[in-house]
Amino acid sequence: MNGHLATGGDYGSALPRGVQIPGLRGYIRVERVLRRLGPHYRQTLEAVHVKSSVETGRTLRQIADYLGLTLSGLTTRLSRFKEHLRDDGAQL
Repeated sequence: MNGHLATGGDYGSALPRGVQIPGLRGYIRVERVLRRLGPHYRQTLEAVHVKSSVETGRTLRQIADYLGLTLSGLTTRLSRFKEHLRDDGAQL
C-alpha cells in the first residue's frame, strides 16, 4: 500500500514500529492502545495501514481528505498512537 517492504518480502502496508512482535503480543498491544484512544484512532489506522489505496488514496494528504481531517490532524493522530504504543510497551 505505501510501498514499504512488509514481512515475507511482499510490498504492502507498513505497521508502526513495535507492532511486529512475535506471536499475538503485538496485536494485543495495538488493541489495548486502540481501546484506550477510541474509535477515531482505529479508523485512522485502518485507512493508513489496512484499506486499499484505491479507496483512500496513496499520500497522507489523500488519506486525510478521505477521513475528513487536515494533514496535521492525521499526523497528530498517528504520532499520538505511536507514542501510546511505545508507552504501553515500556509497561510490559
